[in-house]
Amino acid sequence: MTGRDRDQRPDQCVQLSVRMSTSPRGTVLGIVGDVDLVTEARFRAAFDQALANEPDVLVADLTGVTFLGSVGLRHLVTADEAAGAGVLRVVPSPVARRAIEVSGLARVLALRSTVDEAFHAGG
Repeated sequence: MTGRDRDQRPDQCVQLSVRMSTSPRGTVLGIVGDVDLVTEARFRAAFDQALANEPDVLVADLTGVTFLGSVGLRHLVTADEAAGAGVLRVVPSPVARRAIEVSGLARVLALRSTVDEAFHAGG
Protein backbone atom coordinates (compact mmCIF):
# COMPACT_ATOMS: atom_id res chain seq x y z
CA MET A 1 0.00 0.00 0.00
CA THR A 2 1.45 3.33 -1.01
CA GLY A 3 1.13 6.53 0.98
CA ARG A 4 -1.46 7.73 -1.48
CA ASP A 5 -3.56 4.58 -1.04
CA ARG A 6 -3.40 4.93 2.72
CA ASP A 7 -4.68 8.50 2.47
CA GLN A 8 -7.78 7.38 0.59
CA ARG A 9 -9.00 4.58 2.86
CA PRO A 10 -12.74 4.89 3.61
CA ASP A 11 -12.12 5.31 7.35
CA GLN A 12 -10.04 8.41 6.57
CA CYS A 13 -12.42 10.04 4.11
CA VAL A 14 -13.55 13.59 4.72
CA GLN A 15 -16.90 13.70 6.43
CA LEU A 16 -19.59 16.21 5.64
CA SER A 17 -20.41 18.91 8.15
CA VAL A 18 -23.64 20.87 7.86
CA ARG A 19 -24.62 23.98 9.80
CA MET A 20 -27.96 25.69 9.30
CA SER A 21 -28.64 29.20 10.55
CA THR A 22 -31.66 31.39 10.08
CA SER A 23 -32.13 35.12 10.32
CA PRO A 24 -34.69 37.63 9.09
CA ARG A 25 -32.70 37.72 5.81
CA GLY A 26 -33.13 33.98 5.17
CA THR A 27 -31.47 30.65 5.78
CA VAL A 28 -27.83 29.70 5.30
CA LEU A 29 -26.67 26.11 4.91
CA GLY A 30 -22.95 25.98 5.61
CA ILE A 31 -21.53 22.81 4.04
CA VAL A 32 -17.97 21.63 4.71
CA GLY A 33 -16.27 18.52 3.32
CA ASP A 34 -16.81 16.13 0.43
CA VAL A 35 -20.19 15.74 -1.25
CA ASP A 36 -20.13 12.25 -2.71
CA LEU A 37 -21.96 8.91 -2.53
CA VAL A 38 -20.95 8.47 1.11
CA THR A 39 -22.31 11.85 2.23
CA GLU A 40 -25.17 12.44 -0.21
CA ALA A 41 -27.93 11.48 2.24
CA ARG A 42 -26.75 14.10 4.74
CA PHE A 43 -26.40 16.71 1.97
CA ARG A 44 -29.92 15.99 0.66
CA ALA A 45 -31.42 15.95 4.17
CA ALA A 46 -29.93 19.37 4.93
CA PHE A 47 -31.67 20.89 1.93
CA ASP A 48 -34.92 19.06 2.69
CA GLN A 49 -34.88 20.42 6.24
CA ALA A 50 -34.06 23.96 5.13
CA LEU A 51 -36.74 23.95 2.42
CA ALA A 52 -39.37 22.60 4.82
CA ASN A 53 -39.27 26.03 6.50
CA GLU A 54 -40.08 27.70 3.14
CA PRO A 55 -37.40 30.42 3.34
CA ASP A 56 -37.61 33.46 1.09
CA VAL A 57 -33.86 33.10 0.51
CA LEU A 58 -31.78 29.95 0.95
CA VAL A 59 -28.03 30.38 0.65
CA ALA A 60 -25.97 27.25 0.11
CA ASP A 61 -22.57 28.25 1.46
CA LEU A 62 -20.31 25.70 -0.22
CA THR A 63 -17.07 27.59 0.44
CA GLY A 64 -15.88 24.68 2.60
CA VAL A 65 -16.67 21.99 0.03
CA THR A 66 -13.56 20.07 -1.02
CA PHE A 67 -15.26 17.76 -3.54
CA LEU A 68 -18.62 18.05 -5.31
CA GLY A 69 -19.63 14.91 -7.15
CA SER A 70 -22.50 14.35 -9.54
CA VAL A 71 -24.84 13.35 -6.71
CA GLY A 72 -24.27 16.74 -5.09
CA LEU A 73 -24.88 18.52 -8.37
CA ARG A 74 -28.13 16.60 -8.79
CA HIS A 75 -29.29 17.56 -5.29
CA LEU A 76 -28.48 21.22 -5.92
CA VAL A 77 -30.69 21.20 -9.02
CA THR A 78 -33.45 19.35 -7.16
CA ALA A 79 -33.27 21.88 -4.30
CA ASP A 80 -33.32 24.77 -6.76
CA GLU A 81 -36.44 23.40 -8.43
CA ALA A 82 -38.14 22.67 -5.07
CA ALA A 83 -37.31 26.12 -3.68
CA GLY A 84 -38.85 28.04 -6.54
CA ALA A 85 -37.51 30.80 -8.71
CA GLY A 86 -34.84 32.99 -7.13
CA VAL A 87 -34.84 31.37 -3.69
CA LEU A 88 -31.65 29.25 -3.79
CA ARG A 89 -28.34 31.05 -4.15
CA VAL A 90 -25.07 29.13 -4.18
CA VAL A 91 -21.73 30.41 -2.86
CA PRO A 92 -19.25 27.80 -4.13
CA SER A 93 -15.67 26.99 -3.23
CA PRO A 94 -13.28 26.97 -6.22
CA VAL A 95 -13.67 23.17 -6.40
CA ALA A 96 -17.47 23.36 -6.29
CA ARG A 97 -17.53 26.21 -8.82
CA ARG A 98 -15.45 24.13 -11.22
CA ALA A 99 -17.85 21.17 -10.95
CA ILE A 100 -20.85 23.45 -11.44
CA GLU A 101 -19.30 25.17 -14.45
CA VAL A 102 -18.04 21.99 -16.13
CA SER A 103 -21.47 20.38 -15.75
CA GLY A 104 -23.15 23.38 -17.39
CA LEU A 105 -25.18 24.12 -14.24
CA ALA A 106 -23.75 27.63 -13.90
CA ARG A 107 -26.52 28.60 -16.33
CA VAL A 108 -29.14 27.10 -14.01
CA LEU A 109 -27.95 27.87 -10.48
CA ALA A 110 -27.66 31.39 -9.05
CA LEU A 111 -23.95 31.59 -8.16
CA ARG A 112 -22.68 34.32 -5.86
CA SER A 113 -19.20 35.19 -4.54
CA THR A 114 -20.10 35.68 -0.87
CA VAL A 115 -22.97 34.96 1.51
CA ASP A 116 -23.51 38.69 1.94
CA GLU A 117 -23.76 39.14 -1.83
CA ALA A 118 -26.21 36.24 -2.00
CA PHE A 119 -28.56 38.04 0.37
CA HIS A 120 -28.27 41.37 -1.41
CA ALA A 121 -28.48 40.11 -5.00
CA GLY A 122 -31.67 38.74 -6.43
CA GLY A 123 -31.97 35.16 -7.61
